[in-house]
Amino acid sequence: ACIGKWHLGFRKPFLPENQGFDYYFGILHNLDSWEVTYFDEQGGMPLLRNGKVVGRNTDPGSLTKLYTEEAIAWIEDRVSAGRGKKSSEPFFLYLPHTMLHDPLGVSPEFKGSSKWGLYGDAIQEMDFSVGRIVDALERLEIDDETILVYTSDNGRWGGRNEQQPIRGAKLTTYEGGLRVPCI
Repeated sequence: ACIGKWHLGFRKPFLPENQGFDYYFGILHNLDSWEVTYFDEQGGMPLLRNGKVVGRNTDPGSLTKLYTEEAIAWIEDRVSAGRGKKSSEPFFLYLPHTMLHDPLGVSPEFKGSSKWGLYGDAIQEMDFSVGRIVDALERLEIDDETILVYTSDNGRWGGRNEQQPIRGAKLTTYEGGLRVPCI
């Protein structure tokens, strides 16, 4: 399954189901203003589940929670389908969150939760979201047989200071554009 931001194109050959995924939930783009305008005549950026529009103009602040809940439900379905065996069938879930991409958004529960403004609040929510997925794996008793990889697709945009002496940022080949977390 792929749950989250696809961002590899919206033409048929590039869609998740044509790239090996059996299940997809999310938006096919970022919420950048120049991408959102492509969908103005249709009522806004579509939120899709397996090719069907389930919403439009989704609030950026709701996406982290939506993706997390969808991911947990999808994992639960895989595990319940595999019950009766020694363990559930293997699965692969690719969960590319839209956050922390502009326009930033955070759910009401996390607004003002950090000392670093909206960006920090969104990080707090992302951390909580990852914790919810780990908790679900433990509750379903598959945490010991599950590999969880957490990484980013590129380094930070701007905003560095003297305490972050890394040259470059996103869209550069300097360390600041390539250095990402991988846990």
